[in-house]
Amino acid sequence: MVAGETSLSPRKAAGAIAVGVLSIVVLYVGVNVACFYALSLEEIAREKIVAARILAIALGPRGETVASVAILVSVLGALNGQFLAKTRVAYALARDGLGFKLLGRSHRTHATPYVSILVSTGVAAILVVSLKTFDALTAYFAPVEWTALLFGVGALFVLRRRGSGAPGAFRVPGYPWTPLFFVLSAGLSLAAVVTGEVLRRNYSPLVGLAIAGAGFPIHALRRRLATPRAGLSGEAGVPWIPRSDS
Repeated sequence: MVAGETSLSPRKAAGAIAVGVLSIVVLYVGVNVACFYALSLEEIAREKIVAARILAIALGPRGETVASVAILVSVLGALNGQFLAKTRVAYALARDGLGFKLLGRSHRTHATPYVSILVSTGVAAILVVSLKTFDALTAYFAPVEWTALLFGVGALFVLRRRGSGAPGAFRVPGYPWTPLFFVLSAGLSLAAVVTGEVLRRNYSPLVGLAIAGAGFPIHALRRRLATPRAGLSGEAGVPWIPRSDS
């Protein structure tokens, strides 16, 4: 796995992902156990920030301050990861001739996709101003994010069927059951979340999914109007990967 910010071998990248995912699972399970141990279901339903309430019980008035600082640090860390990963999706598509060419521009020295970052930042600012509340943002963004993950993991079945992939590439353990379990469980969770929000008359998830879904006809129209060409790497079907010296 090579990018402007990092360079890892497939083996090290797989190890880093495995350790990261397992760490997140342990942390999430630990937080949920702590919540149910400290508060009842009724109290959890009433609280807006459950972690702040638990720390207030454990540490007193300063507990809420500690929780607020921890949440802010977590948000900044997540934001950093989003910038590193999500902006490169549009960037890679543009470099392969599958998206707007402007988004494929990168910094000459660091290979940072600065145009994609600026566009993503602008769209995020518009969403914050228009949706205003955290709950509305979450209801809008989460279904879109999970839908993208479903398509990303589902693409593995298509790639394996076509025999795509570089020699020696990382192979998913437990295929096809591992990705199939993810697709089914995530799909059911996504349907439950969207249905729950719609029943509450919150249509933000549908708006987000509609905007994301608009990309399909736009992409089909663009392919119909554009002249087919190979990716910028010079070989059809081979994604462009920025080198550390570019």
